Order: sequence, then structure tokens, then C-alpha cells
Amino acid sequence: MEQLARFHFQTVHFPIALSFTALFLIVVGLLSKKEKFFISGRIILYLATLGALVAMTTGLMAEEYLPHSHAGEIRAIMEWHETLGITIVVSLVVISLLAFLESRKPSQTIKTFISILLIVLVGAVGFTGYLGGRLGHEFGVGIKKEQPAQQPIEQPVDKHEGHEHHDHSH
Repeated sequence: MEQLARFHFQTVHFPIALSFTALFLIVVGLLSKKEKFFISGRIILYLATLGALVAMTTGLMAEEYLPHSHAGEIRAIMEWHETLGITIVVSLVVISLLAFLESRKPSQTIKTFISILLIVLVGAVGFTGYLGGRLGHEFGVGIKKEQPAQQPIEQPVDKHEGHEHHDHSH
């Protein structure tokens, strides 16, 4: 389970990138009134939602199985990261359902609403990613820190080693 929990660090990047891409395509579709962009954005949104479900699952496993502090700043950041992550997944599911319903009964108003929701969502995704980055890179949560190899300590070289000592002062 620990190996699967470590997979969180690889899975999070897909829904982040896909959420930003979905927003871009949907806004372009909305502004240009070209349905092909909105359709592409919708498909990317569905993939972002699936990816976020995987990232959330592996994230919850990471919290359970990977070593980390359960107190102080680390714990506070982790709680925020988890709460926002779950909120993002729920939001993605809701937005995906709205997008699906809109595909059945096209509506410019719903497209605009989806775009606004995605703008807010992408802001939350960015902040959640920042918190996750702090946990991993600043605090080392879930990252095995390799001990640096011991380097032999170089001894100062005595140029006169093996030679008789001479006084060079005159």
C-alpha cells in the first residue's frame, strides 16, 4: 500500500494540467462561439475529473501510509491540502455533470456558468498544488531523503612530507 500511496506525487500533475486546459478550451469555445472548443474542453474536463479522483485516492492513502508529522505547521498545511483536494474533486464532478447536461440541452448561460466555476476551481487547484509542493519539497512529507554518501575527508598535503624539515627564514 505504501508504494501505491507514493504514486500520489505522480498522479496530481495530470488533473492540474487538464483542469487548466479544460478552462482554456471552454473559455475559447464560449468567446468564439465555436462548439468544437467547448466539446474538446468538456472531454478534457471529464479526464481531469477522473484524474482528480485517482489523485485524491492516492493522496488519502499517502496521508495514511507515508511517514509525516502529525502536529504543527505540517499538519495544518496537510489539513488544508486535503480539504481543498476533496472540495476540488467534488466540484469537478459537479461541473462535469453540468457540462454533460449542457451537451444534451445546449445553453450559453450554462456554458458561462461552467466557465466561471472553472475559473474559481483552477484558482483552488493552483493553491492546493502550492500547499502540496510545500509539504513535499519544503517539509519532505512522503519523500525519502537519501543520506548523502560519506566523502572521505582530504588531509592537507604536507609538501615537505618525507623530507627533512628546513628552516626557510633567513
